[in-house]
Amino acid sequence: MPKIIPFKGVRPPRNIAPLLPSRSFIDYTDKEIKNRIKDNPYSFLQIIEPDYLSSIEEKLKGIDKYHAIHDAYEGFKNNGFLLKEENEAIYVYRQSYEGFSFTGFILGVSVEDYVNDHIKKHEATIPKREEIFANYLNICGFNAEPVLMSYESNNDLDFILNETCEKLPILDHNTTDMIRHELWVIEDKEVITRLQKSFEKIDSFYIADGHHRSSSSAKVYQDFHQGETHPSAHYMAYVIPETQLSIFSYDRIIEMEANLIEEDFIAQLQEHFWVTIADSHQKVLDDNCIQMYWGKTWYILRLKLENYTIEQYVDELDSQILSNTILRPILGIYDVKNDKRVKFVPGNTDFREIEKRIGSDNSKLAFCLKPVKINQLKTVADKGLIMPAKSTFIEPKLRSGLVIYEY
Repeated sequence: MPKIIPFKGVRPPRNIAPLLPSRSFIDYTDKEIKNRIKDNPYSFLQIIEPDYLSSIEEKLKGIDKYHAIHDAYEGFKNNGFLLKEENEAIYVYRQSYEGFSFTGFILGVSVEDYVNDHIKKHEATIPKREEIFANYLNICGFNAEPVLMSYESNNDLDFILNETCEKLPILDHNTTDMIRHELWVIEDKEVITRLQKSFEKIDSFYIADGHHRSSSSAKVYQDFHQGETHPSAHYMAYVIPETQLSIFSYDRIIEMEANLIEEDFIAQLQEHFWVTIADSHQKVLDDNCIQMYWGKTWYILRLKLENYTIEQYVDELDSQILSNTILRPILGIYDVKNDKRVKFVPGNTDFREIEKRIGSDNSKLAFCLKPVKINQLKTVADKGLIMPAKSTFIEPKLRSGLVIYEY
């Protein structure tokens, strides 16, 4: 069902490919950004933070910054740091580290498919953020980080992936965080046609990460009515088999203003849960169970289903159960995403780090949740519902500047 296209990607030449791509700038501290820009003239951060080392106190913002980013990008191309493919292509990209491996296709997906719900969403988007990124795309003229999507694989697609990966990659390097990046270029028109026909057999793509990039890309196309042949009719995605997605929970650390009284707090929890003390952190939990760390003790909270009301599918998810039974009625936390008392910890964090952060302070506690399953994520999207805030931490995390899509 989804329509995919090849495109003339822009990418770094082999000799500087290990140096140019960057993580999302929000993943860096100010000091890290400054050091990378200072020490690495090829870093993609040089483009997206063009005035970072400027001595001028008032930094560029908004449209002025976007024009500066566009100029910096064109400068990289003029200097040969970024090269555009001569032919339209689809890319196979593999990221691997510490026993994890993700292999999929970088290609163009259709804005019309996004609008018509052949590209499924599970996250609400904020109009202001859509507007900001749409302006960025329109002025800068490129998108450097693909939207991560999953699909239900079939034998044809698996065969093409395996067949491609048997060849020598055009790029193969490790970054300083010990992640290996491999890239293959598919320019053969016959193979591209096979890919397009194989993807037509799939019902939908599911967005894993990049909802605002998707909605902003749609806004650019709809606002400017460029036509179906214009590059804005499509946007860049990295699509991988759903079995390869690594979905972790987002655990919650709560920092209350005053100590919780043990007897009262446990009694309140027992209205909805069977509360038991555990010897230590549990790696595997039964359904409808939440782990809590408080007062240097691990607890297992087993939901009393007879005392819990399910009004819609998301009410069955652990993150929503936590909000409905503990965060809102007991701790008074109604906006989990924006409440300053709530800190989020990716579920692949060592539990000892959580113990360290909580310590023996009875005003702090942590809730550890089971990861959402891919079928649960798909069900939420298929029903047109929205996942609870900060329910998933999904890998792989992609680099900016490895392959670039121009508008």
